[in-house]
Amino acid sequence: MKKTTKIHTSAIILAAGNSSRMGENVRKQQISLLGESVLYRSVKSFSLSDKIDSIVVVTRADEIEWVSAELASFSKVCAIVPGGKTRAES
Repeated sequence: MKKTTKIHTSAIILAAGNSSRMGENVRKQQISLLGESVLYRSVKSFSLSDKIDSIVVVTRADEIEWVSAELASFSKVCAIVPGGKTRAES
């Protein structure tokens, strides 16, 4: 009998940007679409997938508290970490 190994798949959501193309004082991740933040909707999509086992969210250090509260209902979110100065560093 062939042994099957389950592969653990994690999604990494990059949400540490400064939304510079959106204009001043706009946090794209916090914009509400149909009553849910853009970040919430993004994480919800990955969370509903049977192919995704865990989710890591990369955000700005000063938004970790907001992100933690916003995503508290998602059991697949295993870490919320601060991003780097650039997307590549994150």
